[in-house]
Amino acid sequence: MASAIKTYFLVSGWDFPVGSITLGSIIDSPSIPQPTLFSCEPSIIDTPIFPTSKSNFSTTIRTSRRGHFGLFAKFLQIFGVGGEASVKFHHSRIEKYSFKHMETNWFIPSRAFIKKAAESADVVNFLKQTDYADPVYMITGIKTVEGASITTSGKRGYDIPRLIFS
Repeated sequence: MASAIKTYFLVSGWDFPVGSITLGSIIDSPSIPQPTLFSCEPSIIDTPIFPTSKSNFSTTIRTSRRGHFGLFAKFLQIFGVGGEASVKFHHSRIEKYSFKHMETNWFIPSRAFIKKAAESADVVNFLKQTDYADPVYMITGIKTVEGASITTSGKRGYDIPRLIFS
């Protein structure tokens, strides 16, 4: 079996009651994980569940983008002069995430477990209703945080255009 690529979906800022989103559940939208098409008790998961716990955790994510684009200056053609304006830009963003406590539980579902979940009546009915065109998702990991704090800062800049005449 090919190794799975971890994909994380951030659900909205709702407060979900403990136990309302469970490992092994099948949902039709990662951004709205309730209601589920299939729910299970952790005890029926047939592979190990891996827990991790961290306290006073923080991380910083920096992104930056630079580039330029040219604009053909048609208005200069009115005067019989060709030209081009070149604009350079840069964007940067820094996000700092801090959590008082972070707990993660995840598992790798077995083929038997996937088959059992996919054959549940609600999953089968959903797939039939959408003519098998809409995907379904299995929750294989849950990250729970307490005391979250996010700080975002960013910069944008543009260089003064320069005109090149021909």
